[in-house]
Amino acid sequence: MIRLRALFLCLCVLWSSNVLAFGVNKTSGGAILKQKQPSVMLYVNATGGPTGSLEAITAGMQTWNSVTTTSFRFIYAGATTATNCGDNDGVNNVCFNLDTTRGSLAVNSVWYDTQTGEIFDDDINFNTRYLYSSDLTQNSYDLQNIATHELGHCLSLKDLYDPTVDSEKTMYGYASKLETKKRTLDQDDMDGIASLYPSSGCTYAISPANQVMSAQGGSGTIAVTSQGGCGWIATSEASWLSITAGSTGSGDGTVTYSASPNTASTSRTGAIKISGETFTVTEEGDTGAIKPIITGNGAEGTVTIKSSDTLDVDVSLDPGSKKGVMAEWWAYAVTPFGIYYYLYPNQWLPAKYAFDVRPAYKGALFDLQSTRLLSASGLPTGYYYIYFGVDTTAKGIMDPSTLTYKALTVYVPN
Repeated sequence: MIRLRALFLCLCVLWSSNVLAFGVNKTSGGAILKQKQPSVMLYVNATGGPTGSLEAITAGMQTWNSVTTTSFRFIYAGATTATNCGDNDGVNNVCFNLDTTRGSLAVNSVWYDTQTGEIFDDDINFNTRYLYSSDLTQNSYDLQNIATHELGHCLSLKDLYDPTVDSEKTMYGYASKLETKKRTLDQDDMDGIASLYPSSGCTYAISPANQVMSAQGGSGTIAVTSQGGCGWIATSEASWLSITAGSTGSGDGTVTYSASPNTASTSRTGAIKISGETFTVTEEGDTGAIKPIITGNGAEGTVTIKSSDTLDVDVSLDPGSKKGVMAEWWAYAVTPFGIYYYLYPNQWLPAKYAFDVRPAYKGALFDLQSTRLLSASGLPTGYYYIYFGVDTTAKGIMDPSTLTYKALTVYVPN
């Protein structure tokens, strides 16, 4: 077991970062840093701190403890004379020591398992290079303000640095003299602790639970359902599977992901974890076979949209080893109001029965880049099944033995 130390600094300068509702710290392997139990026992050495130091620090603890959507609790374990805040001794200490090597107001030192992210030791040192107070003494930094922020690091929440959206948050990584706004948590701060340590009253569901993709890869979305105020985190467990939007959220939300192409001949499987729920992506291997692709609003498989949304259906084709082979191209849809088939170059026609469906086009197979097949809005509620494929028999009727196709399911709820 390898343990590493991480230093979370409360900085007094601005820098830019990606915009996040809240951020969590992770190992180099992607595991989230977390306390093993949803609680931390902290010993406090108030020597060197201002009058009222203990009260200010415990008030910061209570601020986090008051979040109703989390099971986490800070526990004041008592006074200590220890000054070794930052040593890996298995004891969580809070100290006041002079730190001339850094310009930070305070340092949170975390020792953790590099494989699991489990935190073993978490210390906070307030730098006595700066003037602290608990009564807003002129030219001082409010101890409760900074303590509440540093306790957020104990939870494993990251500093945020975008002044346009983060400046009122407790985890904003910039502080000024006489500032007190970090004493009060922003909703994003509360979502952060709830995502790491949800209460027993928080439940989570995802839809869909899995997705099969071609070897070309692609993107998709996952709908997350939870109670308001219940935060969640989405993390990928595969290097080829990345989260492009919605890595954190609260209540109902959406996670967008992207899978890179699979150049191996065998399929591969990866997972995205969302607060205990597992979404699985299986990506087919590159076998040289014909690979038709059909997407709805950029996603394969199943897509859920509102009736007021626009549905964009795109198709593409990798002919594999069949490039140049004569084939019939097929595109048709089964809708709540009938069957329709596509006729090249831009016409959808109704079919009374399934056997009335005609091929969209007949010609040699080639690399078809992404092409818009349909753009429609105001769709009635119900399920839509849209198919795209090629048949190398090319006899004017579909032959299941030589037909290669992909299907898109679109759901428009009430």
